[in-house]
Amino acid sequence: MAVIGITACRKLEDYRQAVLHVGGEVKILDPSMPVVEAIKDIDGLLLTGGGDIAPERYGETRHPSVLDVDTERDRFELDLVAEARQRDLPIFAICRGI
Repeated sequence: MAVIGITACRKLEDYRQAVLHVGGEVKILDPSMPVVEAIKDIDGLLLTGGGDIAPERYGETRHPSVLDVDTERDRFELDLVAEARQRDLPIFAICRGI
């Protein structure tokens, strides 16, 4: 059974139930975890939806319409992606996760 790491968000239970429904196991990944520990023992990474990513992360200035920025989550998820790519893990990115 595949273990899918899911990044924490407001709709976490929906994502968790979807993975469980298709027979996967779930490991919740929270920004308080060290990235190496978070990604340890997972077979795939699911980056969930949520608020805006800080535009500074991709070289832009912040527009007044940018809301709900979580810089800690940005850092954590970008580091997760780098580690997942290094380990050649599948990544499923939804909305903000893309």
